[in-house]
Amino acid sequence: MRTRSALRWLGVAGIVGGAALIAASLATGEGHAYLVLIFPVFTSTGVLGLLGIVLLFAGIAGTMLSFATTRIPAMEEPAAAPSQAAPQAPAPPVAAPAPRLGGVVMLGPIPIVYGSDAGITKWMIALGVVLLALTVAVWLILLH
Repeated sequence: MRTRSALRWLGVAGIVGGAALIAASLATGEGHAYLVLIFPVFTSTGVLGLLGIVLLFAGIAGTMLSFATTRIPAMEEPAAAPSQAAPQAPAPPVAAPAPRLGGVVMLGPIPIVYGSDAGITKWMIALGVVLLALTVAVWLILLH
């Protein structure tokens, strides 16, 4: 458990550090950002850009690995108790509440939203709109 948590935090730190190094590369003029169709492209002629990209990819890989090693406990059937009295009808199983899941997938500036129920889907739509606005704002800043 501790190694997954540490790997997750290292991954997040790698992503943030990589983004900071890429921003520093853009600020010093050794890096350039372009928009090809809807995809942001970054090029650099210096060490800051190279380190930023390497750290960014290492952070993404570390974060993905931390989630990939999460184990889901197996479902076990309860052991049948030896019955000495008359057999009784088994009680109906109590259904666990369905998990509420949702997410946003960004294809360029376009959010694709999914959710398991209406409440989660509304929150994911709001998150998608915020991410869309942030993406467009960053691209407009980079283009000027």
